[in-house]
Amino acid sequence: MNVMRVSYVRREVRNYADAPVAQRVLEALIAAAIEAPGACCEQPWHFTVIRNQPLLDRISAAAKVHLLSTIGGNPGRMEVRQYLLSPEFQIFYHAPVVILISARSDEQAFEEASVVAQNLMLAAREFGLSTCWIDFARNWLETHEGRRSIALPAGYQPIAPIIIGRPHATTLPAPCEPPIIKWID
Repeated sequence: MNVMRVSYVRREVRNYADAPVAQRVLEALIAAAIEAPGACCEQPWHFTVIRNQPLLDRISAAAKVHLLSTIGGNPGRMEVRQYLLSPEFQIFYHAPVVILISARSDEQAFEEASVVAQNLMLAAREFGLSTCWIDFARNWLETHEGRRSIALPAGYQPIAPIIIGRPHATTLPAPCEPPIIKWID
């Protein structure tokens, strides 16, 4: 599949089949991810692959509590609050795998990890897999307890928790607004 086609068919998926993803496939996704361009070829990333469902459940529960404490009574976040208060809601949507992309803490950590994450998500489509970036987990993973739960090395900042798995069903594209473009010739 070419990159233009993948760009149009890749979707955020939040409903996964209960099927494992082979380690060789995960390794191939990471290999594709690190082909992303980066500043000065520093390659500042670190990957944490989590397939342990009880650990993902514990991270989900802790991240929900943490996020609820940070959004408070913000009226703009009431829909999110309802999700977080639901005992049935698991932030990783019970996907079989989470790959957390972290980067060395510096001024370009977010940009470096984001480009790598995009490569990983596009590559997953080639294997018939779906993905979703779950930012709900990131803030808790930055805490001392969160870092310890996944043994994240010192000096690395968690950026992109990506869930990966086989989708239960085909996800239809969400309508895209036309881009705002200003042409300067």
